[in-house]
Amino acid sequence: MRFATGLVLAALLTTPALAQNASPPPAAAAASAFSADTPLQAVVADPAAKAALEKTLPTLAKHPAFEQFKSMSLRELQAYAEGQITNEMVAKVDADLKALSAKP
Repeated sequence: MRFATGLVLAALLTTPALAQNASPPPAAAAASAFSADTPLQAVVADPAAKAALEKTLPTLAKHPAFEQFKSMSLRELQAYAEGQITNEMVAKVDADLKALSAKP
């Protein structure tokens, strides 16, 4: 699985935008704060959180294998991304997501 996920993620930053099926947002997502430890499916289900993710990783939510890794957090996914998702990217997304919960 790790090898297959690595191959899929190797094209992460070069994959063109593809259509994505929208999943209904989990009920807890609206009430909780977002971070790099939040499952990606919850992040992309919230328009503001998705926009924060896409500022740094614009193709992640549109990736053809998103359905396979959507239950992982960005921090968990980084371990399988073979360097395509850097610590700096994770930190930037984490800060942007946490800033959302600071807004009234």
